[in-house]
Amino acid sequence: MLAGNAAILPVYEHLETQILANSTTDVVTFSNLNSSYGSTYQHLAFRIVARGADANSGTGVALRIYMNGIGGDGGGSSYATHMLRALNGNALGGEGYADSAYGFLGFGSAGGSGQWTGFVAELLDPFKTTKNKTVRALAGVAQTSTTSGISLNSTVFKSTNAITSISFQFNAGWLFQTGSRFSMYGIRSS
Repeated sequence: MLAGNAAILPVYEHLETQILANSTTDVVTFSNLNSSYGSTYQHLAFRIVARGADANSGTGVALRIYMNGIGGDGGGSSYATHMLRALNGNALGGEGYADSAYGFLGFGSAGGSGQWTGFVAELLDPFKTTKNKTVRALAGVAQTSTTSGISLNSTVFKSTNAITSISFQFNAGWLFQTGSRFSMYGIRSS
């Protein structure tokens, strides 16, 4: 039984999962989003566990998000991102990227002694045509056995178009490691 002002937490309904069977993939895409989920879900959430497949031991790689295709609505200036991060317990401060060609979900690790990185992201109101889209994300990374960090990121996609597809890619076109997992969830309208 809920008390008078108790908050009701959102329910995440699993929609799709992609688990990579080989490391020849550099882009992971969820398609037909508005036609498949637009009438049912208010928000989308992503749970990603990934690592770059390239051999540069311990190198940090940035996980990018693209909405409505790579290049998306509005081309190369469609996104603005803000990031707060820390590495090995030391705050590196905040960074901002305005008028970018992609959104940014945080740093992962690649190859060699790099570790798997978990990303938790939520896309707010992806199907509304009256507002820009906002993504908030949290990423934790252990780049090597002695280097680890965390980042809190927010990205705005400067388009009021409904989202039809979402793609993920590491910077510089690095490949995803075999076994990288991308899961998408829906949160129903309240």
